Amino acid sequence: DLSAPLTTAAALKAGVLIVVSIPSQKLFVFRDGALWDSSRVSTGKPGKSTPTGTFTILEKKRRHRSTLYDDAPMPYMQRLTWGGVAMHGGRVPGYRASHGCIRLPHEFAKKLYSLTDYDSTVVVVTKKRAKSAEQALEAA
Repeated sequence: DLSAPLTTAAALKAGVLIVVSIPSQKLFVFRDGALWDSSRVSTGKPGKSTPTGTFTILEKKRRHRSTLYDDAPMPYMQRLTWGGVAMHGGRVPGYRASHGCIRLPHEFAKKLYSLTDYDSTVVVVTKKRAKSAEQALEAA
C-alpha cells in the first residue's frame, strides 16, 4: 500500500516541513507547525544547480559515500532524488558550492537526521529569498 506523500500543508500541521532557500543559502525546519531550527546551507554551484520543487525523503544513511563524485563522504545522507541529490553533512562555505546536494554543517545534519522520517517529512526547495521563518513559510 503506497500512501500518497504528505502535502506541504499537512507536513506543516503534523510532521516536519523543511524549506531550503537557494538565494538565501538557508534552511528552515518546522515541526508540527513551529520553527524547530534553521541553518545555513550550501546548494549546487552554477552548472550543478540544486533542483527546486517539493520532495520527500527516499533513503537515509548515517554513513554514505558518493557514487558520482570521487567517493566523497556524505554523512547523515537523506536522499531527495534517485538522480543523486541529497541533504547531508559537508563543507558550508557561505555560497553555492556543491554538485547539487544540500550541504549542512555536520552537527546540524546529525540533529536533522534524527528528526526526519520517510512518511512525515516534506522538503521544499525554492528560488524565493527567505531570511526568516515567516519568509520561509511564504516561499513554501
